[in-house]
Amino acid sequence: MTEFKKRTDITLLVISLITIIASAVIIAMSDKLLYFIQDVLQDKVFHRTFNLEKWADTINSLLAFPIFIVIFLDTVFFVKFSKLSKAVLLGTFFAVTAFFITWCNFAGDTFFTNSDLASEILLAKECFLNKTFWPLTWHYSTEFRLLNTQIITAPLFFITKNLHSIKAISGILVSLLLPLSLWFILGQLKIKSVWTKLVSCLLIFCPWSMLSWDFIQYGNYYVPHVAMSFFYTGLFFSIVFNDLSSKKKKTFTVIFAVLSLICGMSSIRYILQFQFPLALVTLSLAVNVMVKTNSKFSIKKFFFENKAVFYSCLGLALGLLGYIFNVLVLSSLYSFSNYNTLKFNEFNEITVMHWLFDILSELGYKNSVSVLTPSGAVNVFVYVIIVFFILNTVDFLKAKTASQSKYIFVLYSIVMFVFNAFVFINTDYYARYLLILLLCIFPCMAIFAEEQNISIIKRTVLSVSAVIVLLTSSFICYSTVLSHNENTDKAAVTQFLDKQGYTLGYGTFWNANVFTQLTDGKIEMCNIRYEDDPWLTTSRYYAPDYKAGQKTFIILSQKEIDSDPKLNSIQIGTKVYSDKYYTVYEYQDKALVQKELHSPVFEDFIDAKTIK
Repeated sequence: MTEFKKRTDITLLVISLITIIASAVIIAMSDKLLYFIQDVLQDKVFHRTFNLEKWADTINSLLAFPIFIVIFLDTVFFVKFSKLSKAVLLGTFFAVTAFFITWCNFAGDTFFTNSDLASEILLAKECFLNKTFWPLTWHYSTEFRLLNTQIITAPLFFITKNLHSIKAISGILVSLLLPLSLWFILGQLKIKSVWTKLVSCLLIFCPWSMLSWDFIQYGNYYVPHVAMSFFYTGLFFSIVFNDLSSKKKKTFTVIFAVLSLICGMSSIRYILQFQFPLALVTLSLAVNVMVKTNSKFSIKKFFFENKAVFYSCLGLALGLLGYIFNVLVLSSLYSFSNYNTLKFNEFNEITVMHWLFDILSELGYKNSVSVLTPSGAVNVFVYVIIVFFILNTVDFLKAKTASQSKYIFVLYSIVMFVFNAFVFINTDYYARYLLILLLCIFPCMAIFAEEQNISIIKRTVLSVSAVIVLLTSSFICYSTVLSHNENTDKAAVTQFLDKQGYTLGYGTFWNANVFTQLTDGKIEMCNIRYEDDPWLTTSRYYAPDYKAGQKTFIILSQKEIDSDPKLNSIQIGTKVYSDKYYTVYEYQDKALVQKELHSPVFEDFIDAKTIK
């Protein structure tokens, strides 16, 4: 396709840049604009109370109209821009994305945090205090955080002790691992077009749904999982299929082996997520070749001369060895849970429609938004993405003309998604787990974009739809983050606790770490079920002499009190605060709290489900 004429190219570029900047300003002011629109509609139009909560998604979508239009047009005509204009456009979108991830992390830090997400920062603080990335005093959750967010976050405490600043800065720094790791694997897969690689890295950098924002760009929780899978598979494809110098191959092999061990030492999750599926694919292909050629089985030829089988099985074996070390050694030194007692749930507990809707939502689909808005358009394009991704995949696998590394990667992505979805659906299902699996669509789409044996219409529709959906959804996400606060119920009680000068408190899991972050670490919160089920907390809080003799408190939510009327008969503590969300009981010493927690009032109050 011929490029725009120089004058047209410059004109459209300038218009695009002005619209992008103007849209960014509108989105940055979305919290103020949302309430301004509410006042206008309430006082000038309807002359009655206007339910903002009901219409917030639609209004935020309408604010994204300018950016939706420029994204749509620039995406459709991207190939006609000059190389310089393409670079400027992509650079601008990268800069705007980085700005909003940072801005939203600073502005919305206290809006979306909870005890689970706050634990990431408190772990980093514990690492800083103990001068190690793996403190023995920390109680982990479902995995040992061997190579995780604390590696980046903990050193920030040398710069500032402000938890809000550290959370915001680490948010953008950890998020950058996604485009960096994706760029690495795309290079190892020999993706030729620099524009394809840049666009793919931009899209994976964007928060294309609120779940993505919560657990990737803001929470950062799943970034290490994805980054490690990309580096692991990238190293595999480079060692097996690329022409490397002897020195580089040795270096990559050592890194691959060490990373394999680290994956297993961290959790069985990594083994299930990418080590086992990759080995399964290479083994299946090798067996298929052996059957088709009617070859005799030879251990040497099958496992050692086939480099793909050898290195994938080596990675899996080292991962399993690491997991054995995790169970036998690390579990005796550190506190974390594992999946050794995992059981199947009831058949059909999670239906196909349930997880299909979760996939749609994670790609930007929203319920109850007006059709004639950018969110409405996104909903339509999400269906287009899924349909054309399947069509591209089928054509790619049928063609069998791509390089072996690309062919294996697409097969691996399918097996990885199907296998892990099956495990999640039948054992321990949370919608957010699917985020880890979905990020493999980016290298797959890059592969499809360069596959000449796939119809250019199918390739173009998939690529254009993905860019429109994911970029537009990210701007709508920024607007939602800046104009929505999930912790309004905690504002008043946080202010009260801060004024009272408390430095230690007690609460159930979901009312513990979150208040530590909301008070910028001034109040350290103990989990009241610590003795029975330590979970994302530090053992130093519970030492008998730690902050002994200081007044402290227990905080209970109104939902907890309603669930167990016995909590209304607390005798030792003094009720010092109560609103429709929370009640606070004060104690003159933590020893009295321990006595209260072991009294009949608290018997059978909390089970494991409320902890986690």
